[in-house]
Amino acid sequence: MTWKEAVKKVLEDNKIGDSYLPMHYRDITDKIIEEKLVGSYGKTPARTVSMTLTTSKGMFTRVDEGTYILTMSENNKSKNGDTNKTRKNKVTDTINKAIAGPKKEKLVPSYGMYWMRDAINWESTPKLLGVESTGALPIDLSEMRGIYMLYDGREVIYVGQAIDRPIIKRLLEHTKNRLATRWNRFSWFGLDSIHPDNGKIIKQSEEFVSDLHSLANVLEGLLIEGLEPRQNRRQGDNFGFELYQEIDKDILKDKLLSSLKKL
Repeated sequence: MTWKEAVKKVLEDNKIGDSYLPMHYRDITDKIIEEKLVGSYGKTPARTVSMTLTTSKGMFTRVDEGTYILTMSENNKSKNGDTNKTRKNKVTDTINKAIAGPKKEKLVPSYGMYWMRDAINWESTPKLLGVESTGALPIDLSEMRGIYMLYDGREVIYVGQAIDRPIIKRLLEHTKNRLATRWNRFSWFGLDSIHPDNGKIIKQSEEFVSDLHSLANVLEGLLIEGLEPRQNRRQGDNFGFELYQEIDKDILKDKLLSSLKKL
């Protein structure tokens, strides 16, 4: 199936009796992957589903943030093949446009929570790898800039910003400096975007963020003041897509070789 056909099928199947129910785009994505409705998922399947929902005019209705249902006209087509919109459908379309409103860029386009330090291969050139959904191809986030937090268990011990250098390079520095033995997890909040097709990092435009350093200073300062991390020596809900960490395959290979040697 095409992505549009797959999204439509999932929403058609999501009903009780004759009543269709709304679904969040991430749940739709999981269902498409679970039922293997499309041939290739790419690196950003959830974003592909989200884009399909927002660009397929007249087919899907947004009822809440990220949540959609088949429009009444599509429901009628599924039931009796009627392609003519009724007056009620026109009213529904007007309401849909009012609900959807203008598209806005996210202040924090992507982020990752409680990622594992040990899932990154620090010995070679370290990579920050993430996946948008189960079954998707990993995205290389090594050029991502933004704000990050270091954890000792679940306690935030340090908040920092990575603007002049990517987040992964700042994390690499923290494996060698005074914080090296003090953290085992981290979270990051990206200020750059991710291309929906190829997963490449897109630097924020000057029109959207005229001074990235000032923005980073504000975000970093808010986190430091709010969390009071014990390793910070100075004072100091508009999120997009969450990404889940992908373990570097070299680590898995090394573990396998080590096990074989022991055997």
